[in-house]
Amino acid sequence: MTPDVSCYCGVGARKLVTKKEGKNKGRWFWTCSTRQCRFFKWDNSTPRETDATPLQQQNHTTLQPNSTNNNNNGSALMISQPRPTASSSSSNTRSNINHAQESIQIYFMIHSSNKIGIRVQFDPQVIAALRSIPAQWDPVARLWLISATKEMYDKSIHTITSSTARLGCHIHPLPKQVIHVLEQEDGDSSSAVADSDERLATVQQSHVWSILKEFQKQGVREGLNRGGRMLLGDEMGLGKTLQALVISQAYKEAWPVLVICPSSLRFTWKGEIRRWLKIPEDEIYVVLKGGDLELTVAAAAKHGSTTVTKTVQMDDYMMQVDGSNDDGPRNAKRRRTQSTTATTPKDIQFYVISYDLATKDIEPIKKCKFKFIICDESHYIKSPQTKRTKALKPILQKSDHVLLLSGTPAFSRPIELFTQINALCPKLFQSRVAFGDRYCQPQVTPYGIQYKGAQNLSELNFILEKTILVRRLKDEVGLELPAKMRQTVIVQPSQKDAKAVKQLSEGLDRLQGSKEGNNEKQAKLLEMYTTTGLIKIPIVCEYLNHMLESTEERILIFAYHKTMMDSIAETLEKNNVEYIRIDGKTDPRVRQELCEKFQSPTSKVQVALLSIVIGVGLTLSMADIVIFAELFWTPSQLLQSEDRAHRMGRIGPVTVKYILALNTLDITLWKMIKKKLTIIGEAIDGNATKVTIDEKLTTEYESIEDYGFEEDDLDEEGLIDITESTCQSIASQLTSP
Repeated sequence: MTPDVSCYCGVGARKLVTKKEGKNKGRWFWTCSTRQCRFFKWDNSTPRETDATPLQQQNHTTLQPNSTNNNNNGSALMISQPRPTASSSSSNTRSNINHAQESIQIYFMIHSSNKIGIRVQFDPQVIAALRSIPAQWDPVARLWLISATKEMYDKSIHTITSSTARLGCHIHPLPKQVIHVLEQEDGDSSSAVADSDERLATVQQSHVWSILKEFQKQGVREGLNRGGRMLLGDEMGLGKTLQALVISQAYKEAWPVLVICPSSLRFTWKGEIRRWLKIPEDEIYVVLKGGDLELTVAAAAKHGSTTVTKTVQMDDYMMQVDGSNDDGPRNAKRRRTQSTTATTPKDIQFYVISYDLATKDIEPIKKCKFKFIICDESHYIKSPQTKRTKALKPILQKSDHVLLLSGTPAFSRPIELFTQINALCPKLFQSRVAFGDRYCQPQVTPYGIQYKGAQNLSELNFILEKTILVRRLKDEVGLELPAKMRQTVIVQPSQKDAKAVKQLSEGLDRLQGSKEGNNEKQAKLLEMYTTTGLIKIPIVCEYLNHMLESTEERILIFAYHKTMMDSIAETLEKNNVEYIRIDGKTDPRVRQELCEKFQSPTSKVQVALLSIVIGVGLTLSMADIVIFAELFWTPSQLLQSEDRAHRMGRIGPVTVKYILALNTLDITLWKMIKKKLTIIGEAIDGNATKVTIDEKLTTEYESIEDYGFEEDDLDEEGLIDITESTCQSIASQLTSP
């Protein structure tokens, strides 16, 4: 009997014979029957066809799959059979072929998060069995639907099998990993629920709970229900950082927390921790260079450390176990106990480190045995061959609680999800190859099998949502979001710019309280403004690299200096990102054409790069994110620039990000701007094109105090006296033709 062979699409493969002259002429092979994938496999079990074979017997026949079965969810269909030749007249062979052709094929597949679909060829007896389950007919999907539970699935299999025994039905069951998830759903999880409820009650008593929007509260609940192991895939701008910090509050016995993030976000995380959790600055340690963490751990060992031994309980299938414990599918969520001992520096509650430094400092991280780890932008570990993935994945697998945050879970290329899934739940999928074969539409190339496609996505989404994934889009929660959300991104100048930063800082100190005239002061401020722009170029470009990797949303970028704009343009080109650029050299007659190119719904242009003094009057409302690479001297100019995206007719919120560099003119300038924005907001409140500038009520400006400045440094008396007339004068100089 011909063996069952399926292509990468999961449908029955088609059997053909080679007619082309050459060494393979007459050989049979399998290929995709629907031409959706590049599956190919030689059939060495069938004798090679020869020229002596009668012409009418050289033809082959293929049992094409029913058109309704050409979908991403189906399991293997009935395999095609070659027409029997004179030499294959065995009655047993003919019986097998006829039986295969006459069998009724029944396919089980995932339809949605709560429904299993059953696809079947029409037969009155089978239809009667389906109705007795009872299953409901969906005329749109052309499927019979049952509840997505193990009980209903088993009942359906039993009912169909017992009611149609004489028909010889061929049942294609759900994949093993789906059945395993259904078993976990139906299992006894009363202890897990009690633990989750207790932790939720603790979190609800904290001051930050009342700040959360309803969808964020639900995200926290899901994180607790999953034992603090979750892939939070909310779209950018929905508060993944805040949700992760609130979840961490529920597991304080597992502190200190290790936060791994892109280098450009380290101080942003520090600010968020201080802002939301009210953690003192000296209890947050930002690792700035390689070896710092090791020195800190060594100092703790010398002067005293906190040693914690804790017994934790985790769902068994979430933990990595060796083959000796692999006893197959489980009917319930069994719990197991694991004791861990960790040594970490005393009083440090949060460690914040970049991916690159974490890779270099992996040994001290191992020594600390962090029991709660947050990986921001977790797609940084999507490639299994990189040093960072090889170093960090074992740490994540062994940690008790791990939150992976990524606004782009990469469903268009599911293979990029595998390492993240495997870090959270090592036993969920058998291997990367098995995962790729099932969900990534593998293609055979001269360089081997490549997993660049996507298939069976409904099934994959079902498995992930039931185990580790929580994902919401802005469109789904739009009513809970303000029209405009402002954020500051605090960045640290690079070490190579330390000399320039020091000179700039000394210049600011000298200028403070200076008796010099306005002209001299303006000249020095302009010089500092230029120096700040130069210092920010590498860190702005680094942040843009992170943004471009993290989102496919359209972005509007503002900058002032030509050197900054040129560097940003170079970064966009290196990332193969299509963009438009409008600056002082752009012909006014061309500007509108460029804007229309960006505004087109079908445009491939992702980024609009504008001079901060040019943007007035232009409409770029397709932008979801606005980034200010540099500040400007007048708040009104910033507001007008913001509103290139936030205009009448705009659907959905706009996220505005201001990049501020520590120890530069940015900090002084931002304090002044924020004060004046508040005054402007009070005057323009109610205007449809503006929003109230009140950081306590409607916007999300972080306080600079959250980033480690001493309170005395932020008093009005401690700031350079930049009068409004000075700012206006400088602004007029910068905006003049």
